[in-house]
Amino acid sequence: MNFCCGGFEDLLLSAGNRGLSVVVIKEHTGRYKKVFFLQARVTDSEQLFAPVTPFPVSTIMQMSIEYCMYCGKNLGRYYARSPLTLRPDLLISHD
Repeated sequence: MNFCCGGFEDLLLSAGNRGLSVVVIKEHTGRYKKVFFLQARVTDSEQLFAPVTPFPVSTIMQMSIEYCMYCGKNLGRYYARSPLTLRPDLLISHD
């Protein structure tokens, strides 16, 4: 598979791990398209987090992105026909 750049490849391969990563899902909005989320995790997705403070702690933060933060490529266009691993299970619920 051809990635737009090495930095983005690292983020894609880190999905679900502690630190920064990119999570890809397929969204149906009239037609199916890939949606990309930059995600930061305190722990790996399989590891339980035991809070040690009396106040709320964010263990996962995410935001949708359209462009690669390293090379500037439009992600939807670049990866439109690429067989990326989809990981909707890693997203924070929007409910």
